[in-house]
Amino acid sequence: DQDRLKMFDISRFKNAHAGETILIVCNGENLNLTPPYLFNFPSIGLNTVHLYKDWVPTYYTAVDVRLAQEFGASILERFTNIPKIIPDRLSFWAEQSKANNFYQFKMRPGFLWSPNDAEKLWQDGIENMTFSNIVHVAIKLALYMGAAKILIVGMEHAPNQGRLHFWGQDTNGVDDVPLREWFEGYKQLVEGAKLYGVEILNLSPETHVPENIIPRANWKEFVT
Repeated sequence: DQDRLKMFDISRFKNAHAGETILIVCNGENLNLTPPYLFNFPSIGLNTVHLYKDWVPTYYTAVDVRLAQEFGASILERFTNIPKIIPDRLSFWAEQSKANNFYQFKMRPGFLWSPNDAEKLWQDGIENMTFSNIVHVAIKLALYMGAAKILIVGMEHAPNQGRLHFWGQDTNGVDDVPLREWFEGYKQLVEGAKLYGVEILNLSPETHVPENIIPRANWKEFVT
């Protein structure tokens, strides 16, 4: 019905944080070195961040069907009152749970962005969003929300360590992830955001993302 369609309308977040700093909280093992509760910024938490017991984000996003199937119930239990922003491919999660605070965006056909479609990764809007991983999605959401600065913690990306998270090993995950595609996407997003005066910084210590892909900064400078 119309009320339910309205509930899914992501447009309410357009420029919701215009001119602000937004924190993106990833799930790398190094997140334990940067407790997200030390940062006083609107935040976007990703994937299994609900397992961080001492903190909840302002927003939550995920794109993986397996994650929704395996962790969906526990995510909803922790994040009942938090806006959960998901692609249309996860609409079953909201429908089955009959939960509130789900907001939907459309994704392009397929799942992973391909290097052959590199020109499609950067978008001024997020209609039919193109991405290669969940951090690409979070960056695009932060830009959509009007962020002037985007800070990232918990970004590790150690080669052949795709299962390792701040909370332990994801036994159903994979270690061999397409880092080259992910890094090419980050670089394109950083350069595209810069054209609009938006700075993206990786605050994660012990990160494996090169500084020429995402510039780094000391996380302690941003703790309030």
